[in-house]
Amino acid sequence: MNKKIIFILLTLVAFFAGVSLYSHALAGTIPDTGQTKCYGDQYSGVNEITCPQPGEPLYGQDGNYTINPPSYTKLDASGNVLPDSAASWTTVRDNVTGLIWEEKHNKDTVINYADPNDADNNYTWYDGVTGTPGNGTDTQDFINDLNAQNYGGHYDWRLPTVKELSTLVDSGIPYYNPTINTSYFPDTVCALGSLYWSSTTFAYNTTHALGVTFYGYGVTHYNKGGGYYVRAVCGGLSGSFDNFVINGDGTVTDKNTGLMWQQTTAPVTYNWEDALPYCENLNLAGYSDWRLPTWKELQSIVDYSRNTPAIDTTYFPGTVPWGYWSSTTAAFGTSYVWYVHFGDGGVYDSGKDYGGYYVRAVRGGECTPTVIKLSSFTATPKAGKVIIQWSTETEIDNVGFNLYRAESENSSYLKINTALIPAKGSSTQGASYDFIDSSVKNRKTHYYKLEDIDLNGKPTMHGPVSVTPRWFYGIGK
Repeated sequence: MNKKIIFILLTLVAFFAGVSLYSHALAGTIPDTGQTKCYGDQYSGVNEITCPQPGEPLYGQDGNYTINPPSYTKLDASGNVLPDSAASWTTVRDNVTGLIWEEKHNKDTVINYADPNDADNNYTWYDGVTGTPGNGTDTQDFINDLNAQNYGGHYDWRLPTVKELSTLVDSGIPYYNPTINTSYFPDTVCALGSLYWSSTTFAYNTTHALGVTFYGYGVTHYNKGGGYYVRAVCGGLSGSFDNFVINGDGTVTDKNTGLMWQQTTAPVTYNWEDALPYCENLNLAGYSDWRLPTWKELQSIVDYSRNTPAIDTTYFPGTVPWGYWSSTTAAFGTSYVWYVHFGDGGVYDSGKDYGGYYVRAVRGGECTPTVIKLSSFTATPKAGKVIIQWSTETEIDNVGFNLYRAESENSSYLKINTALIPAKGSSTQGASYDFIDSSVKNRKTHYYKLEDIDLNGKPTMHGPVSVTPRWFYGIGK
């Protein structure tokens, strides 16, 4: 069975079931945690410090690295691109992962199940066994309501996996504020116990499901019968087959995320201050750019279908079902740091001076800025039409293109092609494309953007270019 058929079948399964079958892998690039500041150790007054330089104590913490910074785009009810300044929007596209997220509204503490996008609604978790379908108060009813109304122009809404939901967390935001970008997700509930459900069952106790709290932050689990919040997602694929490769040199590569991992656990336990230089000074398989992973990177190798340990030991033998340090300080209390527990897959906090946690180093993970190398993108005015042309030098894993038009540079961009324009280039050879836009107004300036889509559904936008059609450009023009 070829990969395209597998992708379609898994997408259909996710659509109809509303739950994830393959939650062990995160398909696509991992966004940065959002933490850009650096902090002292347990005994330094727990204040912000100037970020250390290589070789200095505490170098290698999260704030020293920015890898795949978060980036979002607002979309309207039809999926068209809106400017960042838009006062209202329907969905949000994560430009790093390619996932599209539901936007919430009306956070006024009043539950309204007639409006599935009401921020205050809470639901029990439903998987075909737990919950009561049809009464509007479980997660499957919520997903059915979104798909029935073709919300945001999509019929494939589902609950996110716990890894997908975790990508939205901004670990640079202090406690008591929603740990999420409120410029794009303004109505996120931030309160004690404000868990957001994922589609991932807690393997250690299957009467519970995993979720994320944006109050401080943590990945934890609650009984499926409890009422908690939701945020739907569409697009992407929540897992894939054969994503790990054993390199035979003490390392494992994750083809989905681009990360290379130390295959075995470091030989002893460390406190956080000592875990940092262990990774920075590691020379393994001919590489010297190892570092302590962020919590999001470390979570990416958790296998949530397993427990004790919650990882595939075929690829990571000897993993201890205990805590592994991340590089990310807890912004709610900077004497603490996040760690991933490979007994149950949870993400928890611990004092930096605790000497009993393990370490697994990582390297790489940067995403390619675009799947294509664009050599030209032009719009030529004609009488009553615009000819749009673009050329590429190379195309890597490119599926095709979309074109968007707007009547001002910062207004909503409307997609003008009815079907994806298929890619014609390759990783070694580019191609030329043209498109005629006949739905234009003469003597009116139009703005165009070009979007390329990769194999994982991740978009990259180019432009804009502008043009003003005229009444007459000469006979035959």
